[in-house]
Amino acid sequence: MNAQEIKNILIAYLKTANREIRIYQEKSIGDAVCDLMAVTNCLTGYEIKSDLDNYQRLNHQITAYDRFLRNAISS
Repeated sequence: MNAQEIKNILIAYLKTANREIRIYQEKSIGDAVCDLMAVTNCLTGYEIKSDLDNYQRLNHQITAYDRFLRNAISS
């Protein structure tokens, strides 16, 4: 599966699980880009890795996600 196929499946699942959800795609979070961000009573970021992706940037992305999402919660 490619990243868009995975994203479509995840979006469908999230919408089924919560009708009140807001979903944002390709959201800039500091110096990284969040593939999918879900907003309900909490904020959740998803980094999608397909079979074609590598993991070289993953540690940096995790740090950026953590920093952004923690700041969003405390704001």
